[in-house]
Amino acid sequence: MPARIGDIPMPRTCPHFLTLRLAVRRSVPVGNTAVLGVSGGPDSLMLAAAALAEGVTVHAVCVDHGLQSGSGEQAERAAAQVRRMGGGAEVVAVDISGHPGGTESAARTARYAALAAVATRRGTEVWVGHTLDDRAETMLLAALRGLPGGLAERGTVPGTAEHGAPVPLTRPFLHVRRADTVGASRELGITPWYDPHNSDTAFRRVALRREILPALGGIIGGDAAPALAEASAKVTQDSALLDALAEEALRRRREDADCTADTDLPVGVGAEHPALRRRILGIFLRANGATVSTRATAGVDRLLTDWHGQGPVAVGGTTDGRRLVVARRGGILTVSAR
Repeated sequence: MPARIGDIPMPRTCPHFLTLRLAVRRSVPVGNTAVLGVSGGPDSLMLAAAALAEGVTVHAVCVDHGLQSGSGEQAERAAAQVRRMGGGAEVVAVDISGHPGGTESAARTARYAALAAVATRRGTEVWVGHTLDDRAETMLLAALRGLPGGLAERGTVPGTAEHGAPVPLTRPFLHVRRADTVGASRELGITPWYDPHNSDTAFRRVALRREILPALGGIIGGDAAPALAEASAKVTQDSALLDALAEEALRRRREDADCTADTDLPVGVGAEHPALRRRILGIFLRANGATVSTRATAGVDRLLTDWHGQGPVAVGGTTDGRRLVVARRGGILTVSAR
């Protein structure tokens, strides 16, 4: 065990931090280097600490979303904490106004775009500090949106597969509890930052964390997070298989219809099993920069399976304020901006 992590002395006994190091040890990146998203909170800050303790070359990206007074100073503070631990760090300011969805969704999209840009420049993968608790919360949020899903341990940075070379994404802490990252911060004598938004129950995730998960625990007589996280893991495995089958089915349908444009969708897709069809529609919408929501997907699905001459279906908008719509013409679905 190293005596220090940069300028931080390692305590003789640190069970929480050891748990984090073991998690990182199972996720050593190619080239032993990674770009980390670090907000300064206990999860991301301890991910940087554990990675550095395990000999990973860390470059932290501390994103300033500009959503709170002093956000730039906090991002600089997080970068300084990583540098004190012996890692590299930079602050990236983002503008969320050009991204679709609510504040939380737009901030997430902008953040991942910033991480992907730095990782591409440095030729490495992205690490983020999601824990088992995040996995359980995401499972519930996805179910409430009618689109069951979860967090995968390994995948690609959202959006990069549709707009260029996919950037690998790893979540080393998905089997680790949030209590371990908080406990490790105390063991190392590091003071993390706690985002005020994480106490605001106006945000769905915060309300789930503070109100719904404890209520579920009371109903089952124990901690609900592990079971939800296990369900999330199974859902992500099932989704990975179905996504691969959907890609193959889409390829075949496009060949059968002599469809040359990767952004168009042949109506023959309507004959696919609903589980595959939903994923094919997701591929189609994302490739066109459209919104993948329950409402949009259902509307486009009716153009395939319940066609009676209806008009275009709205599927989001462009950054310059135009609407994106899907229309059916001559056996093909296309997306256009109006």
